[in-house]
Amino acid sequence: MSSEISNEMVLQAITKLTEKVEEYHGDFREFRGNTAVRIEGLEQAAKDAKFWNNVKVICVLPTVTVLHQIAVHFGWIK
Repeated sequence: MSSEISNEMVLQAITKLTEKVEEYHGDFREFRGNTAVRIEGLEQAAKDAKFWNNVKVICVLPTVTVLHQIAVHFGWIK
C-alpha cells in the first residue's frame, strides 16, 4: 500500500515543524528585545519631558514674570 504514511515521513515532518517553531521563537525573542528597548526609550523621553516641564514652571515662569514687572515699572511696556 503506497498511501500509508511511514514513520520516517512523520519524523521528517516533525523535524521540519520543530525547526520552523525554533525560527519563529528566535524572531519573537528579537522582536521582544527591540520592543523593550523602544519602551525604555519612551519612558526616558517621558521622564525628560516631565523634568523640563518642571524647569519651565519653577525657573522660567517666575523669571519672565519678574522681568515683566520690572519692564512695566520702568514703563518699557504697558
